[in-house]
Amino acid sequence: MAARVECQIAERFNVLGTVLWQKDAGWHNKAQPETLRTYLLPSERIIFAEHCGADGYAKGEAGYSAKSDELRGFVFEPLRAYLDGEKERARITTRQIAEAFQLRTGSRTVTGMAGHWFSQVQWTLPTAENYQWLRDTFANLNHGGDYLRREYDDLRREYEDLRRPFSVSADVPYTDVWTFATVQNYPGKHPCEKPLDLLRHIVRASSRPDDTVLDPCCGSGRSGVAAVMEGRNYVGCDISEHWTNVSRQNIAEYQAQPSLFAEAAS
Repeated sequence: MAARVECQIAERFNVLGTVLWQKDAGWHNKAQPETLRTYLLPSERIIFAEHCGADGYAKGEAGYSAKSDELRGFVFEPLRAYLDGEKERARITTRQIAEAFQLRTGSRTVTGMAGHWFSQVQWTLPTAENYQWLRDTFANLNHGGDYLRREYDDLRREYEDLRRPFSVSADVPYTDVWTFATVQNYPGKHPCEKPLDLLRHIVRASSRPDDTVLDPCCGSGRSGVAAVMEGRNYVGCDISEHWTNVSRQNIAEYQAQPSLFAEAAS
């Protein structure tokens, strides 16, 4: 089942991998392994994916990725436009840059790399070394001139702000095997409810403060509680009106709790 879902998601997103959530509780503890005709599954798969072009690599200008760019704009357009605008201001063509790059490297196989700095197709940010080389090359090809005046460190910071977040450390699970405890049974528990610690980890690792977290199958709304706890906005929906109402209630109850910091300040 996980493989089928992953294939469906891959039609719309760039699948980066899967995480194995090793569960301490579940139906597998009640099963009789010797009676099964398949392997016991004491785990659950989590698909890790990004939208196309979210990390500096675009699939091209056809199909879903192109339509996404039309709707949201190319993610790195401010940086691409800056590099391409400086090239146009110097009255230099991409071909000239590619030929100069070939002379520099001595290889014809890397000349296409120069085009990736100026085009949305497979766009990438130059390295600090290549950025300085572009500065010198622009000046040399145009017999002088002051181009690409922005500092590289500023460009790199803007690039990191635009690319998808991924914040993990040794303090949280940073491997593809997770061991979060499952949610114990209680009256009114959602059949597929995920532990709050797991959801908070996903929110922290995959978004920045004030970002918006979307859960299209929100169930009991624990993902919304996790988003609010981590300082994110939240949009949730569910096919069941009952669980939509439960989700609203759980988030509202958490938001109504007094802040420990506010109490300490008073």
